[in-house]
Amino acid sequence: MEDDGRTVAGIGVAPEPAAERTVRGGTPAGMEPREPRPSIAGIRRIGRGGMGVVWEAHEHRFERPVAIKVHADGGPERSKDELFAEAFVAAKIGDPGIVRVLDVGYTLDEQPYYAMELVAGTDLAVLLADGALSPRRAIDVAADIARAAAAAHEHGVIHRDLKPRNVIIDVSGRARVLDFGIALNVRAGDRFEGVVTGSPSYMAPEQALGQKMGPQTDIFAIGLVLYEMLTGTRAFTGATIPELLAAICTAEPEPPSARNPAVHEDLDTVVLRCLAKDPAERFTSARVLFETLRALAEGKSIDVTPLSMRRPSYTPKVLTPPPPDRPRREDAKKHLAWTWKLASSPQALWPYVANTERVNRAVGLTPVNFTDEPSPEGGAIRTGEMRVMGLALRWREYPFEWVKDREHSVFRWYSSGPVAALWNRVALEPLDGGGCELRHDVWMSPRGVIGQLAAFVETTKLGSAFDRFYRHLDEVLVAGNGADPFEEPHAPTPEVRAAVDRGSVKLRGEGFERTLVEKLALHLLFAPEASLRRMRPYELADTWGTDRGETLDLMIHAAHEHLLEPAWDVVCPKCMLAHETLRELAHVTRMGTCKACVRAFERDLRESVELVFEPHAALRAVDRATFCAGAPALRPHVLVQQVIDPGSERQVAVELPRGTYRVAGAVAGVPAELVASPVGFATNVVVLIQGDRIEARPAIVRAGEVTVEIRNLSEHEETLRVEVPGARADGVAASIAITHPSFRELYDEQLLARGELVPVSELAFVFVAMKDASALYEELGDAAACAELSRLDELVRATSREHEGTVVPSSLDTLVVAFPSAARAFKAALAVRREIAAAKLGGAIGVACHGGRCIALTRAGKAEFFGETLHRGQALIADCPPGGLALSASMTADRAVAVAVHESGLAMSVGKSGAGPYAGRRVTLLTSA
Repeated sequence: MEDDGRTVAGIGVAPEPAAERTVRGGTPAGMEPREPRPSIAGIRRIGRGGMGVVWEAHEHRFERPVAIKVHADGGPERSKDELFAEAFVAAKIGDPGIVRVLDVGYTLDEQPYYAMELVAGTDLAVLLADGALSPRRAIDVAADIARAAAAAHEHGVIHRDLKPRNVIIDVSGRARVLDFGIALNVRAGDRFEGVVTGSPSYMAPEQALGQKMGPQTDIFAIGLVLYEMLTGTRAFTGATIPELLAAICTAEPEPPSARNPAVHEDLDTVVLRCLAKDPAERFTSARVLFETLRALAEGKSIDVTPLSMRRPSYTPKVLTPPPPDRPRREDAKKHLAWTWKLASSPQALWPYVANTERVNRAVGLTPVNFTDEPSPEGGAIRTGEMRVMGLALRWREYPFEWVKDREHSVFRWYSSGPVAALWNRVALEPLDGGGCELRHDVWMSPRGVIGQLAAFVETTKLGSAFDRFYRHLDEVLVAGNGADPFEEPHAPTPEVRAAVDRGSVKLRGEGFERTLVEKLALHLLFAPEASLRRMRPYELADTWGTDRGETLDLMIHAAHEHLLEPAWDVVCPKCMLAHETLRELAHVTRMGTCKACVRAFERDLRESVELVFEPHAALRAVDRATFCAGAPALRPHVLVQQVIDPGSERQVAVELPRGTYRVAGAVAGVPAELVASPVGFATNVVVLIQGDRIEARPAIVRAGEVTVEIRNLSEHEETLRVEVPGARADGVAASIAITHPSFRELYDEQLLARGELVPVSELAFVFVAMKDASALYEELGDAAACAELSRLDELVRATSREHEGTVVPSSLDTLVVAFPSAARAFKAALAVRREIAAAKLGGAIGVACHGGRCIALTRAGKAEFFGETLHRGQALIADCPPGGLALSASMTADRAVAVAVHESGLAMSVGKSGAGPYAGRRVTLLTSA
């Protein structure tokens, strides 16, 4: 960080105030406000670095000083992501020795920033300018730095630029570490080798040589800082940077006591151990270094022999084999293996070979009847039944195991039939010249002569069927013509063609584009049956390259024309599977039970209920026979799933793109969070299953290929998943459907059952009302006032419909319009405000926006919403100036809304609500400039 003047809290302070800069916490925010009270107001620029500018600021929301780091104007585009990554790393670690991150967001000109606590104190470099510290003071400061580094390392992050300038000594005398930005020069997928980062005077040898770095790199830097604190001089010097780096890599430093006789020999030992050229000879962790320094500070003797790795906090168990009565694959009596060299890549093949439901159907396997029952240990036990060669088969189906793009397998343990056990595995191995090798293995243990005969017949038939399918799949993918590899195109009857043509003509007559209508018609006529069982509008729009909103509107109208039928998928928030499909919204209750997890959960119209469609029964009948349950392709958000026996362990390698993942179990109730980031150095993560909890160590890994070591220390079997958390973005949530004007108009009978109160985790509302209706009545009289209010009602309804909102019942004086997103609500509010101004309506009219959680219900045959969100939103009307617009804090916290505010050209001011249930809370007021 370059200093602009004198030093406060380790960051240079400009000698004169620069132009004020402002942001809104948690959102894109304006850097040049039109009004004087934004959420965060800049006071002066206090520093500038390669990645951004740091400002001293004041946060009005909590009335406290903060420092904000804003992406430097003209800086490289990639450094925008790196600034957020820097903030995320510091916030994730959450150690008292690291300066706390308070907020992140965007400025109105789309520059990222983050806010951190403004620490009163002096950076260590300023203290060292006056000479060495006392040995006791140096030990205390170094211990604080080591403790902060240990916390970072235990979260999978190395700092790589520990130096006096990045250490603040606060007013209490405690050392605090800041600036995690240097580590962010490494991009996702890059290796550390060949990348030189950091400040030359405080580099480790491996850092100077561009070799692989780890926690010991930071330990070397701590040793250099401690050496300087003890002696007032640096351990290595050089007339030029190359000479300095050469000294770091080759020269042996003098013991600190040679330059300062007050340094004890034990402290010499600690410093020289930190400065060992070989990382393996340094302290094995920053935590061990911290504990050693604390022992020295307390006057205890230390062991100068090499220190061992810190003992893990868990107690390792003796790993045990599977339960003795369960068959083992190694004991299978028959093993068949087939391999194919295919031109397609593993990534191209995976969505198809992992869709075992469609694969089994394509190769001619018999449909299966599956049932799920609660397991005594938690989770579910799935049982399958079918008939083969006239023989009844019944088995326990263990959960599928897979690693995305690499392999999947399943185990069946039979209780009846000619086979005792069967294991099936498909693996994809990339080839050096492109393409891949697909290997399909089947292990089985037949029972008696009948079992041997059945195994011979079935495996011979299956081998030929899989050969035909895999070769055909590869040909289709190489051709790239979009053909379905599982089924031939459907051949519709003339009657069905005529019905679809009639419906298409009606849809075009209602204003829908011909090309969009044709895409839907062709899909209904020729798409394979599996593609029609649950048609998801947004997913189809993405496939067709059409607008999501137009596609949804088309399918709603197509259902009204009897081309489609709507239905509601209920999605389990734990396994993310649509375990139930309901024909009527009235069948959606507040509580539900997942058939796969066998667990009750509270339904949410935004997160767990989704609108889907299928062809009208008069056009195409959809076969719902089940050929396989739990196919990996049905859960694309799960990258890894493994069944781990109690007391056992397993390692799998998986590609983790940059992002946040959840490590969860079918039985364990408390999941772990795992982050794949460019700043992570670890490529291995240990996942511990302990009782009801799952832990991941470290919590941050380097994005790319990661080895996951799973240890089940519990007393029960666990199905462990590494997955992307949250609902899929390509689904039409019920909260979107029930606020869509076309759906409400055409399907007013699709309502929740009377008495059901179902949560909606997020919904946005626009509130419109006469601020003083009494004055309007007195001025115009009842008849004229009624006419004005009717004009307002018509105006709001028409404008809201254009923005896909729906008016919901409310009080007589306030119009309330529901929208599925804050951005859509805000754009509608702007349009309503413009229309009101153009209509020259009488009286002062207020417009406000607010969003949040509410409940949905049915009353008097109408869909309604209820809750604190609506109560507070209506109260905002009182804060709205004439002709203006009032926004709650939850609205301005939405990035898209903040950008739209900036683009609106309206004057903005930020204050506190004056009265009512929203009193004292932040409100943003927009008025004509």
